[in-house]
Amino acid sequence: VIQQVYSRIPQHAEILAKELGASGISSVTRIIRDADIYIFAIADDELYKLKEWMFTTSRIVVHTAGSVSRDVLKVLTPQYGVLYPLQTLKKDIGVINGIPFFVDGNSDGIRQQIFDLAKSVSENVQYADDETRRKLHLGAVVVNNFSNYLFALTEQYCKNEGLDFKSLSPLIAEGAMRINSYSPAVLQTGPAFRNDLSTISKQRELLQQYPELLRIYELFTEIIASGQRH
Repeated sequence: VIQQVYSRIPQHAEILAKELGASGISSVTRIIRDADIYIFAIADDELYKLKEWMFTTSRIVVHTAGSVSRDVLKVLTPQYGVLYPLQTLKKDIGVINGIPFFVDGNSDGIRQQIFDLAKSVSENVQYADDETRRKLHLGAVVVNNFSNYLFALTEQYCKNEGLDFKSLSPLIAEGAMRINSYSPAVLQTGPAFRNDLSTISKQRELLQQYPELLRIYELFTEIIASGQRH
């Protein structure tokens, strides 16, 4: 049972609390001290400022960050760990079933309790220490954040050129689906992969008015082509 939802912005706390049947609070002093587990789903930088919260407890405290050590929570409690969902979560986007969770704790018992909590919302739960989570988070940045930025640049390119970006959606979806069955390495195609210099030259011309996209195009083209030469 979720008892409270805290946010510095009262309206945010109230909206989520209402959905969960909990009470919304915006003052640290109102946080109850007898909950079984406290989940700090806050920005990474804020985790290093927890001393400022003036909040301590003897109960379990977890954070949800991929690149922050579990030990950052020592200032709050002797029982702590990590509940890291490997998925981008936003308040205005529905939760996807089967999100992988990577958990850790500062003792076997704490680790098991956090594991059990994660299993209550997902079948895909694994143990991961600080170093493993940092590596996973880096992988997530590359495949999710970087690729999304490419989508954003391409969307703007399409808009400027009078094209419908949604025409590319089936290609994006098919590519994402295929990597569930095949290694991305064997799926690579395109002008750089084929060393199609004529097409590469024409596409560079098309990107002359888009310097940022051109830089990325040339970098990727060189890396992919270089990989084929070795």
